[in-house]
Amino acid sequence: YMARVRVLLAEGRRWNRVVLRSPKSEPIAFYVVGTSDTELVVPIFRIRMPRLENTIARQLLSIVRDQARREGRSVVRITDPSLSKYTEIAVRDNGFIRHRGSWTGFVISACADSATVDALAAEAAQSVDLRMPTLRPHLSPVIAAELERTLWPAKIIDSDLPSYLIPIRHTWSAELFGVPQTLMPRPNRLGISREHVYYRSPRPRVEQAPARLVWYVTGSRTEGLAAIIGCSRLDEISCDTPAVLYQAYRHLGVWQREEINRAASSGKALALRFADTEVFPRRVTLRRLRQLAAENRQRLALRSPEKISAELFAAIYQEGHPHA
Repeated sequence: YMARVRVLLAEGRRWNRVVLRSPKSEPIAFYVVGTSDTELVVPIFRIRMPRLENTIARQLLSIVRDQARREGRSVVRITDPSLSKYTEIAVRDNGFIRHRGSWTGFVISACADSATVDALAAEAAQSVDLRMPTLRPHLSPVIAAELERTLWPAKIIDSDLPSYLIPIRHTWSAELFGVPQTLMPRPNRLGISREHVYYRSPRPRVEQAPARLVWYVTGSRTEGLAAIIGCSRLDEISCDTPAVLYQAYRHLGVWQREEINRAASSGKALALRFADTEVFPRRVTLRRLRQLAAENRQRLALRSPEKISAELFAAIYQEGHPHA
């Protein structure tokens, strides 16, 4: 391990070395990233906190993938030969493939139909001598959600994966997503997790999982934003008593049991468990959102969760990600 570190140090600026520290400044993870042609290479990926290893590994993989997207690289290759068992599980669960002694993952930056995403994925796979299954239109929601997870940030618009617009107050958006920014820091447990939960009343019940969620932050100018700020992947919906939901998801949400009680109806509430939230580089204002909805022949109430068309989702996503 030390010999490997010394080699990387000797190569200087080619490699970016990152140490993740706990709130007490204790080192809990160390990884190294660098570039090689169209790839982002990770020669060291170590975590020293067994209790949170899976959570931290998933968050670091998300950070590495996001770096690859920002740099226009379609392949991430983890070449560390001594990953721990639990880190390997997290890497595999995130769609990385064991190939020629490394773990290879793909980063497909496209919000488009299956043919376009398929062509980009095939090109990326070919560059590392791999083949990907051919994508077809009207993929089932389960298969489409899995592909969008493993090819993140790809969005396959002609699949059967539904999309929903979810209104959220700016107070809860600030705590869950860090948008809008406030003087109070987000809880550490939320910041290191790629999964979160959002509670609401079970009425109206419109969402089905898996799906895409588009977050519309409500409020006047004096209260905060009135804009789309990002999107997530909906993995699970649970309907139960506030006590049961709070016990199951309290580590992923910002509401206390009393707040879930207030949202409940007939003794039940909904918990939406979602992951891989993308905060858009450019917010989609309320005025622009209404323009996009009109262009795609859809009326929006913006008072409660509502289903939106794949075309409107794509328009919103491409507005928030101008280079998608």
